Amino acid sequence: MKKFLSSVILIILACVTASAQDIIVTKDSERIDAKILEVSDTEVSYKKAGYVEGPTFVMKTSEISSIIYSNGDVQTFNFVSQDEIVKNKKSNLIQSLLRGNVHSDYQ
Repeated sequence: MKKFLSSVILIILACVTASAQDIIVTKDSERIDAKILEVSDTEVSYKKAGYVEGPTFVMKTSEISSIIYSNGDVQTFNFVSQDEIVKNKKSNLIQSLLRGNVHSDYQ
């Protein structure tokens, strides 16, 4: 009976440990089970959860929507491309010109 009980406890612990992984959610809503190694402003380094002895993968943060860590914390990535920034600035300038809201400081 003691062997059976200890075996059950070991199996439960193994299952809990195996499910302790991070999840990368891409902009395309793909979910990648992973072990996050490092997060920088531009890249995330990780190992695939089923193969932590395998190669290290690197993904650009611009391709990632969020990371759900094994402890429940969530890190989101709100990447705005340089093209979008320029487009928004031009659009805001045009709207201001049309409304007559642009003032020059030159005299």
